[in-house]
Amino acid sequence: MAEGAGDIDMTLTVDVKMRGGETLCVSKQRLTENSSTFRYLINELCQEELLMDDFDPETVTLFLTILEDNVIERIEDNVMERIEDRHFRELHKLSVVFYVEWLSMECKKWLVERMNWQSGTPADYNTELFLFEECLFICKRWKNDSLMKKFIAGRWRGDNCVFISQYMEEYDNLKPLQLKFLLRLAGRNSKVFLEILAEQVSNRKFLDDNSRFLLKNMNLK
Repeated sequence: MAEGAGDIDMTLTVDVKMRGGETLCVSKQRLTENSSTFRYLINELCQEELLMDDFDPETVTLFLTILEDNVIERIEDNVMERIEDRHFRELHKLSVVFYVEWLSMECKKWLVERMNWQSGTPADYNTELFLFEECLFICKRWKNDSLMKKFIAGRWRGDNCVFISQYMEEYDNLKPLQLKFLLRLAGRNSKVFLEILAEQVSNRKFLDDNSRFLLKNMNLK
């Protein structure tokens, strides 16, 4: 799959240039079988070199390995043998940018499984933060809120006040989309927002944009 030039028939391979100057020699067939974008670049444009220097090199290597193996390992006994949290965003971006549709679907399935696995355990802020932020990124970048809906649906019956309160510590940096999803996550429980609003008004003596947004959209019934 990804290896040095050596004695490889270079007519059957393409060089993948990564950040930092590292080059991987990759099978053209493996790339073109998995991606319409690679088929166009390699078969139509006859490119012998592909630039992937906008992505994390470790994740590019993982991406190419997965194309070779055509599989992502499932979560078993809390051990993720192939994809880790730190890989997810870049791996999903690679699958979307290069139109590897099956991998994009597998990435989304992995994230849903990660949500389901976490929802059955005591809440861990860092894990919940990762899941929320990845769903938020996909919503903003790809205009797709289906994963965020799944995240919220799996948690709305629980007490999410601790997560919401901690997430909103960076109050001034929050955007309307984040607030909208936090409101949905809270459901009918507006207490945490009222407490935050009271603190903000007390400190500022006026209503900022985020406070106005919350007052306008909170469920006060």
